[in-house]
Amino acid sequence: MLHQSLLATLVPQFIEGGILTSAEVLHGGLINATYLVVSNGADKLVLQRVNTAVFTKPELVMSNILRVTSHLKSTSPEARNLHLTPSLDGASFILDGDGGLWRAFNYLEDCAGHEQVESTELAYEAGKAFGQFLTQLSDMDASGLSETIPNFHNTPMRLEAFDEALSQDVAGRAHSISADLDLIASYRSWVSVLEELRAAGVLPTRITHNDTKISNVLFDAKTQKAVCVIDLDTVMPGTMLYDFGDLVRTSVNSVSESAPAEEVKCRMDIFEALVKGYLEAAGSALNSAEKQHLVFSAKLITFELALRFLTDYLQGDPYFRISHEKENLERARNQLRLVQILEENETEMEQIVVRYL
Repeated sequence: MLHQSLLATLVPQFIEGGILTSAEVLHGGLINATYLVVSNGADKLVLQRVNTAVFTKPELVMSNILRVTSHLKSTSPEARNLHLTPSLDGASFILDGDGGLWRAFNYLEDCAGHEQVESTELAYEAGKAFGQFLTQLSDMDASGLSETIPNFHNTPMRLEAFDEALSQDVAGRAHSISADLDLIASYRSWVSVLEELRAAGVLPTRITHNDTKISNVLFDAKTQKAVCVIDLDTVMPGTMLYDFGDLVRTSVNSVSESAPAEEVKCRMDIFEALVKGYLEAAGSALNSAEKQHLVFSAKLITFELALRFLTDYLQGDPYFRISHEKENLERARNQLRLVQILEENETEMEQIVVRYL
């Protein structure tokens, strides 16, 4: 929905003397409302209303984004990076009359996005983009950022939530996942590996993106080279392994998350391209434990998503959007099948990683 009159009141708060001349909805994101606005001086901005129902501590989210984008701008001033455009009062966001929180980003011309990893070339560029994002922020103190969604990636806690949902069975669906429980039980022994390494200080706390899918990379519309990483709402302290693992998870699957499990295949050529791009950009910044667990991280985060889908299914689907009653169950089985395939190919995947270290 295009709020033309509201946008007209916002533009002059970000652009001195600015008068709205045109506005269009930018599609792609599922959470925030995003608009491209043009002023009378031909200035272009991306105005975004933050969904505060999802991000319940928006001030902390904005503080994280401001710190990260300011750092990227100062360390790579020539790069085409995303950055916040402050209001004329110098604020990183403003509130409208209804209490809605609005922010403005620079508009990156001649860029395009992709919803799927359609080629090894795109996979390489996506891997490189997220690797560069990690290295560009490697000299920034992660403790200066807030954990805006506590335990967002914490597989042991996701397993505990699943067990609780299974025992409570509020939607009366537990009987329908009995065939999946043996497989889940076989994976329980390694769900705590990364958290134990983090607690022991073996894995460093870094600034991580936490939503590393290809749709969060902008590409040059002509060359298809990656320009920068976008959608920084979930940037916070964490381990890079969840980021790398989720990049693999969302890229190598041959079908969508809602497709039948029997259709799932792991695209090894896509995996190799991701690894090549990521390690070219970030390999020198990683410690030995991070390098050793790159393939494991893909398996772990895929299992974590399966648990989240199953938990939501058992609770009556309160979190993930569904189009039919069993979609979360189908998503979970899709991801469990991918875990199996990743295990079957683990040796080959480790060999690929070693090749590019």
